[in-house]
Amino acid sequence: MVDSLWKTQDLEKKSDIAKVLLAQEDKLSADFYGNIVLRNCNIASYKSQQGEWAEAQRQAGKKKELFQDLLQHSVKWKRKMADNDSVHSLETYSKKVKIS
Repeated sequence: MVDSLWKTQDLEKKSDIAKVLLAQEDKLSADFYGNIVLRNCNIASYKSQQGEWAEAQRQAGKKKELFQDLLQHSVKWKRKMADNDSVHSLETYSKKVKIS
């Protein structure tokens, strides 16, 4: 649940979440899933180098935005190609059955 929430938050909210996780670090590190959350949120880096942690989060956010943009363009391109294929297929079918 924390991982899902983490992925959707901006830097300010991630920092707030990291503070809460850091306060509970001892309890979380004693648990298998707690360790996963600490690792995924990079709490060790937050604890020792907050400036670098923040920059890494900014960079990850930028990469995510770029990737989302690429995916959106890819989906639009695939839809366009599918539409073109449908039109082409209909034209080919119309010629075969001699539909005007």
